[in-house]
Amino acid sequence: MILQPGSVAPQKKKNSKRPFKGNMVITYDHEGILYRECEGVYPVREDTLSLIPSIKRIVSGSSGKMLDMGCGTGLATLVASSSGWDVVSVDREPKALWLTRKNLKLNGLRGEQYLSDLFQGLPGRFAHSFDLMVFNPPYLKALPGPMSRREDMALGGGSEGWEVSARFLRGCGNFLVNGGSVLLLSCRGWSISRTMEDMSLGISRDRSEVRDIDGEVMEILSLSSKR
Repeated sequence: MILQPGSVAPQKKKNSKRPFKGNMVITYDHEGILYRECEGVYPVREDTLSLIPSIKRIVSGSSGKMLDMGCGTGLATLVASSSGWDVVSVDREPKALWLTRKNLKLNGLRGEQYLSDLFQGLPGRFAHSFDLMVFNPPYLKALPGPMSRREDMALGGGSEGWEVSARFLRGCGNFLVNGGSVLLLSCRGWSISRTMEDMSLGISRDRSEVRDIDGEVMEILSLSSKR
């Protein structure tokens, strides 16, 4: 069964023979790119889809190396890899890396995956090697009450919602080539430009696109490095 992104899938049955719970029986088709979702990995939603046109604009007709930070299902990875880019996918959830590998194989594509909390687990050989970084960060403020580990990792951006993004910005310049680009989804109320100035990151803001995503006013920020 093949559905369009965002469609409601029938209830999935558990299969104890898989390394992770969640039987991937539904295949989604995003403009010819196939992917599957499974329980416990943040699914493709409007926030993920909002970044895809910007990724395509950069990778189309060119070549380079991309870092997909917080890869989840791996849709951004698939889009860049299908255009001939080398892609390194990073997530702090092992199941997300497993799913990204499965989705790459589903499309006959290859890539590298690393278990890492942002840049902490990336090998040093990747220093100043990425032409493009893409990050759809957790951007919700921490709310009172219990939250599962996976929910917190996928959605919670810190007490103010922007702390994870700030940590990402502190580290990304060490892995971008000179003139490399960053696509970052951000809540419009965040002072990302001031944050970059305060931290003297050597990253400048090139442009932004404002979107209404599930009732949240968001910005797709296009940033570039300058060393």
